[in-house]
Amino acid sequence: MNNNYTCCVDISNLNLINTSANLNWDGVCLNMYFLEAVNYKFPKTNSLLMLMVIDGEMNGACIINDRKNDFKLVRDEILILSPNTYFEVKLQSNVKIAAFIISEKIVKNVSFDIFTQNNNFYNFNCKLSIKNNFLTNSIKSIIEASVVGESLSGIKVTYLAYAIVAEIFEKYSALSVPEKKNNNELNQNSLQKTLNFIESNLHKNISAEQLAAMSGIKYAQFSRLFKATMQVTLHQYIIQRRIEKARILLSETELKIVEIAQECGFSDQVHLTRLFNRSLGISPAAFRRKFRI
Repeated sequence: MNNNYTCCVDISNLNLINTSANLNWDGVCLNMYFLEAVNYKFPKTNSLLMLMVIDGEMNGACIINDRKNDFKLVRDEILILSPNTYFEVKLQSNVKIAAFIISEKIVKNVSFDIFTQNNNFYNFNCKLSIKNNFLTNSIKSIIEASVVGESLSGIKVTYLAYAIVAEIFEKYSALSVPEKKNNNELNQNSLQKTLNFIESNLHKNISAEQLAAMSGIKYAQFSRLFKATMQVTLHQYIIQRRIEKARILLSETELKIVEIAQECGFSDQVHLTRLFNRSLGISPAAFRRKFRI
């Protein structure tokens, strides 16, 4: 299994048919199971879990966190379990399912991409049974890739996972106003100002001292609070946003790579290439050849 990502869905009594764990996909895992008509428990995990019926019906009684429900999931329908959700189900019949697991890192990246665009946070809602052609066809493509091993490259699967999470946020999430959990995190106003400033100034030098001054707190305290809030250091977050901007410019513009490096705040093309390859496992030039729109 990829060391960059832990597949946290530890489910007992399952008959595993196939898994993508040996394909070293970054941030995602696809498992296929044959479930008999017994009880199954899905412990809480930081990952997003999607279950799709491949053959048969997934029907019976279930518990999501502390709420009991009756549900039925037929072929190609999808069950979405948001991160940190406990799920228990008592099946009435045998069923073959695909479990697609998306890491916390991808979910958070999409969440904050949405935040920087419209200054709103969204919460996932668990969905017992949905029909969505984009989600269904995407998971089918990933299933094929996990079985064949060559239909989709690892990087394509990862980007497809980003698109899947974005679709879920758009269609099946609710607007929320996050409250500051404690004094060890940046408040919403400071976080919003910081992320907006970073997004607007990726082409410039951005210092922690500058951002701390905007929030009215000391440099060391700001760096600590930012990491506690975002789960990455300020430097790591800025690099992530610069790489994402470079990815968009590579696929959607005619700019030369050296110009993209400058536009995204990298010191030169070599600097961009090194960090881009480290993050995505592919060089900017190769990425452009594969994903040019």
